Amino acid sequence: MSVPRTVRHHFDSACRFHVRLSDLDTQQHVNNVQYIVWASEAAHVQLKGGMQVSGMEVRFLSESKLGDRVLSEMQAAEPDASLHRVLRESDRAALMRARFNWATIPD
Repeated sequence: MSVPRTVRHHFDSACRFHVRLSDLDTQQHVNNVQYIVWASEAAHVQLKGGMQVSGMEVRFLSESKLGDRVLSEMQAAEPDASLHRVLRESDRAALMRARFNWATIPD
């Protein structure tokens, strides 16, 4: 299954980040794990609502480097899913798209 594009122009949550040295891999590109971290930061509504990620589909589209500013956006897709994208702000290039599936944290 491919990660769907976001379905509307309004996003439920967004966060901005500045690429730091600690975000880079040995090739001086942002480590793929960092894109997941940034997407998770934009999902604070689900995280605060007693939900946890139960699965995800991720598509890495382009690279980012030290000094870039990135924008992580999230929109609710269904009661138990959200769509994410991370963009480079300078040219609005999509760096990553993802779908997170959510489950209630058991008591």
